[in-house]
Amino acid sequence: LSNLRRTDGGTTWEVTLKAPESASVSSTTGNKISVNLAGITDLAGNAGVGTADSTVRYDIDTVLPSVTITLADSSLT
Repeated sequence: LSNLRRTDGGTTWEVTLKAPESASVSSTTGNKISVNLAGITDLAGNAGVGTADSTVRYDIDTVLPSVTITLADSSLT
């Protein structure tokens, strides 16, 4: 996760989620986001405790894209 930003004054926050460069086969499905709340405070100054886990899971596609081109007319260049 990177690029943490607020979108509406602090009620909604967004981040950029990037897949690891070399995701292993066992970590490609059923992933969730977990945020450590230690060190985070709310507007009243109350410290965060524990973790917050996403309820939605996501998969990482580890297959590199490929393409096959077949020309139907041999006179095409």
